[in-house]
Amino acid sequence: VQVNGTSACKRKHQEETEGSSEEGSNEGYSEEPDSTGRRVLALCLAHKTLHLRRLQ
Repeated sequence: VQVNGTSACKRKHQEETEGSSEEGSNEGYSEEPDSTGRRVLALCLAHKTLHLRRLQ
């Protein structure tokens, strides 16, 4: 899965797929600048769905 320079997003997903708790899983994304934050959050949600499908 390619992401537009969202390494923080990528790191967050690695943490989640390695077994971190789901509570507050979206808080890390809100640290991005507001101008790109919404886009990053959308990408993260899409990736999370994709990861869940792959894990099942």
